[in-house]
Amino acid sequence: MQLPRYSLPPKLRIDFAAAWGPVYRGKRVLELLKSEGKSVCVGDYVSKLCAEALPQGLYIAIIDGKIQRGAIEYRLPPHDIQIKVSNPPGSITIEAYTSLCRLLRNPPERRVIVLVNGEEDLLALPALDCSEWPVIYGLPGVGSVFVWKGILRIIRVGSALLSLNPATIPL
Repeated sequence: MQLPRYSLPPKLRIDFAAAWGPVYRGKRVLELLKSEGKSVCVGDYVSKLCAEALPQGLYIAIIDGKIQRGAIEYRLPPHDIQIKVSNPPGSITIEAYTSLCRLLRNPPERRVIVLVNGEEDLLALPALDCSEWPVIYGLPGVGSVFVWKGILRIIRVGSALLSLNPATIPL
């Protein structure tokens, strides 16, 4: 049996490494998270910042348990809802995409953690495509990228998703 997915062609990796919104570092990231309230946080480091800035607030954290491919040394606080999805590196599975969009189009009024078996990096795309909340994701060595709902998101995400190659993964 094969698991449907989109894969990132090697020639597009540089395009996907660019920030799709303003980049912030340090205390400014925590200030913005606090001012936004509801946020979608993609990546373990950014999700740690969300948990720190919004200890009682609403956020959706999408994590794989690693920072730059290494095991993490912290634990996120308990969340009200946990969802598990599979998503191999350099891919977006249809399962992950549909699960995230279902969650993000009608987010619960509770904190959520999405535990990814594989890699969460490209799951910023479905988050940008489906969320009404701001999406924050990290660029290693650069900072935290904030993307608010708007026309830039719609144009770039739609084009990016169309650039991915359909494929399957053996189960």
